[in-house]
Amino acid sequence: IRIGPQLFLLLVIRPILFADAYALPRRDFVRVLKPVLLLALGLVVLTVVAVGYLLHWMIPELPLAVAFTLGAIVSPTDAVATVATTETLPLPARVVHIVNAESLLNDASGLVAFKLAVAAAATGLFSSAQVAADFVVLSGGGIAVGVAVEWIGRKLWRRLLRHRAGDLTVQSLLTILIAYAAYIIAEALHVSGILAVVTAGLWASGQELMELTPEARRHLREVWRVVQFVLNGLVFVLLGLQLRDMVAGVSA
Repeated sequence: IRIGPQLFLLLVIRPILFADAYALPRRDFVRVLKPVLLLALGLVVLTVVAVGYLLHWMIPELPLAVAFTLGAIVSPTDAVATVATTETLPLPARVVHIVNAESLLNDASGLVAFKLAVAAAATGLFSSAQVAADFVVLSGGGIAVGVAVEWIGRKLWRRLLRHRAGDLTVQSLLTILIAYAAYIIAEALHVSGILAVVTAGLWASGQELMELTPEARRHLREVWRVVQFVLNGLVFVLLGLQLRDMVAGVSA
């Protein structure tokens, strides 16, 4: 089974990220926001620098900018694997919230670090002002897109309810479509698609408490629980099917 990386990210990974953000209690997320931001920013920078200098020390022929590029590639943690792992570990709730939230938000800093490392490797130039500008555009744009898409989707949901009041299937379908729309629009605008999806999920989770009936909230939670379970299993099944070809390619 061969699936293109971009199609795989769109159809499988992005809905999982939305479901993870949707299931994350917004009140708990606000409580751990400070350590989450410190990890999402500070830990990514530390990883890039440490891995970069280590690789350059081990392989002196490797330019430092290229070594930093490799460090930027491995700096963001995988949100899907993080959530799947912490579900089975007896960790305190605060630690679980911090680890999962950080894995959802570190895309912006990791991607900015990667872009700057690639630019430095290609041109030999580095600008701290450009670093700050790229980070603000990438992360701020993704957050704005996520909020805007969720707000538009909720307006559409209200209009549809006037014609099909109480249809829980329509409500669930619109929420799923919001996850895809947030990512596609953010990528088209060249901002962080992951932050757009995560922001839309967090915002939708908070808004449902004020606008949905208890029955609708329960139905929507169960739908996302099934989607999350199926897609998480699909991720690891597809990775397992590709593993033999990957190993064979490395051996060759």
